[in-house]
Amino acid sequence: MIKCRGTYINKIIETMELKNYLEIGLSHNPKAPYRLVSPNSVHKTSVDYSETTEPDYCMLSDVFFNKIQLGQTEFDPNHKWDCIFIDGDHFAEQVYADLENAFNHLSDDGVIFMHDSLPWSYDMTIESSVSNREATCQDAWKVIEFCIKERSDMHICTIEEAGGGIGVITKAKSPRPMLPRNFNRFYQFGVYNRNKYRFMNTIDKDSLLKWIKSPTYNFNKGLYPDV
Repeated sequence: MIKCRGTYINKIIETMELKNYLEIGLSHNPKAPYRLVSPNSVHKTSVDYSETTEPDYCMLSDVFFNKIQLGQTEFDPNHKWDCIFIDGDHFAEQVYADLENAFNHLSDDGVIFMHDSLPWSYDMTIESSVSNREATCQDAWKVIEFCIKERSDMHICTIEEAGGGIGVITKAKSPRPMLPRNFNRFYQFGVYNRNKYRFMNTIDKDSLLKWIKSPTYNFNKGLYPDV
């Protein structure tokens, strides 16, 4: 399990020699990926709607990407990042919007990290905190499952991480196994949690670099997986 996502992502950036980094949703945490990435070797950019986190661009992520297209930022409309970390709004609809925008601005050999993608309890996935039940991940995990079923242009895996799991997305340059669309068609947590390491394509944290070079899929055992 990844204990510190900032340290882990920074190590991947250094090992792969990635040069451009974008973080969507900036945390106050001094060990957040953006705060650990060295500006001496990587051009890093942060986007967050809260002024208190002191982002480079204080605005909603949708507004940021729209401004890029309108030529209202320092970036060319076709600008590509080598590494993007998504940890903004945790509702699936907005997470998917962030992922689509990020994917459209990802370099050919780049990598996207998406937080809150592998929760281990139902309470982590509720929409709003109730009493002592803290909604930490909400339903961001559904985006990973949806993309494994629907996005043949994406290679996808997940990794256990202390804050709620991390999804990893790269560009698929050849056909890949697809999870059947009728698997967990109502996106129920109980079905997801029954065998999540298989169907969410979970890999060991030390295997990521190997996986990026040659992606594998845990559920590739026939057309209709056992649920």
